[in-house]
Amino acid sequence: MNSPQPDDDLCQCFHVSARKVIRFIEQNRPQVPSQVSECYGAGTGCGWCRGSLRKLVTAAQAMRAQGAAKLDPEQLLAMLPSAAESMDLRQEYLADRSGGEAAEGGSDSAGLSQ
Repeated sequence: MNSPQPDDDLCQCFHVSARKVIRFIEQNRPQVPSQVSECYGAGTGCGWCRGSLRKLVTAAQAMRAQGAAKLDPEQLLAMLPSAAESMDLRQEYLADRSGGEAAEGGSDSAGLSQ
């Protein structure tokens, strides 16, 4: 698995890049993943990126617990699927959710769970 690039969309519904999410996590230190929705709505659309958001928040908390003064963006990015893999997996996710063919770029009002 190749890591995504910092400017690749992590939240494809709202085009929120991995860089923006990591910077938000660094600056705001969310206690629960749902707080990342304050970063341009990440995670509040189709729901596909919620797993990645949870991974990033959990990893950032672990880095801080180990005494890291600053988060390592490369280490965080390495946990995520590449942009191409993410797009393919998201299409499968949307198809499963809709019971058939995935809708292009659709989003809904589902909230980001913890």
